[in-house]
This record gives sequence, structure tokens and C-alpha cells, in this order.
Amino acid sequence: VLKGISLISHKLSHCSIIQRENTTETRRHYRLHSYTILKYKNVNRSGVERMSREADAKIENATTTISLAFPVDDKMVPVRSAEGELIFAYLPVIAAGFGFAINADFELVASRQDVSSHGSNDVLLGRIPSLFVHAILTDPTLGEDAFATYLPDVESIRQDRSGGGRKWRTLATALHRETGAWMTIPTEDVPVRAKRKH
Repeated sequence: VLKGISLISHKLSHCSIIQRENTTETRRHYRLHSYTILKYKNVNRSGVERMSREADAKIENATTTISLAFPVDDKMVPVRSAEGELIFAYLPVIAAGFGFAINADFELVASRQDVSSHGSNDVLLGRIPSLFVHAILTDPTLGEDAFATYLPDVESIRQDRSGGGRKWRTLATALHRETGAWMTIPTEDVPVRAKRKH
């Protein structure tokens, strides 16, 4: 059972998706933040303080990537896509209603149409809010003003009768909670820059 993850590295890149339909060409641009993380599991040590070399090797090799892709226009201005971005488990899985795409090593339900509510996914999803804040604040193109563009509307996040949408609503709420200290609020002095909310 996956018990936690720790960040190893971060890489920022830019990518474009070109879609051609008949004679029409559409380009979608993204700021892509890829985080290499170490996954670790709860190891039963049975009173022994040191893990075996074999267990150490398994943990050292248990890395994965969480990627967040933020749509921008051709001038690199943050934009919110009207239809929302997809959740990926290397291939597209579901549109949950977020303003940015998420790709991770998620475990899927049998139909492959949603991310399962398994504990390992909870660990991965639990790390996304802090990575979201890091990505926006470290990206010279985005910056803290982009929070409002990419934060989801909690009420519009996908829900379904089976409860599968609960994880997406929980993630949306966690994103709002994590970004609360970075959001700005308008002041009555219109020409003056908005003040940071703390």
C-alpha cells in the first residue's frame, strides 16, 4: 500500500497540441510542469530498524511522475478552456472539470473511465494542491495572478451517483484551501494593486 511520496525533481516545458480537421488547424498551448516523485510504501520492519538491501532497492526504484499542464494562448497568457481539461493515467481517462490537465500513475476502475477511489490514488491526489501552487508560483509565464484562471469552481466539479466524483470535489476544495494564502482580494482603491489575503 502506497503511504507517501516525496519530490525528487521538477521540470518545466512548453508543449503545443495541433489538431487538424479537414482544412482547419487548431493549436493549443500548455505550460507543462512535470514532477518526478519517489513513492514509498509502509514496510513492516518487525522490530528491525534497518530495512534489507532488497527493500531499499525496491524503494529507490519506485519513482513516478505527476504532470500538471496549464493552457495558455499563443502569447503565453493563461486561459481557461471552456470544456475543462482531462485527467490522464498516461492516456485520457475523464474530464472532471478542472482548468488544468493532470497526468499521474493513477489506478483506474475496471472500465478505465475514471480513477479509482483506492488509497494509493488518495496519496497522489493529496500532493496535487501543493504541486499546483508550486507550478504557478515558479512559472515565469503564469505567476500568482493565474490562480484565479485555473482554480476550479467547486460546485461545477463532476459528481455522479456512485460517489466517484467525490474525490474530484475533494481535490477542488483542497486546491482552494492550499491557494488561500496566495489569492489577492480587490481593494476600494482601483488604481492600487490588490492586496494579498493572509
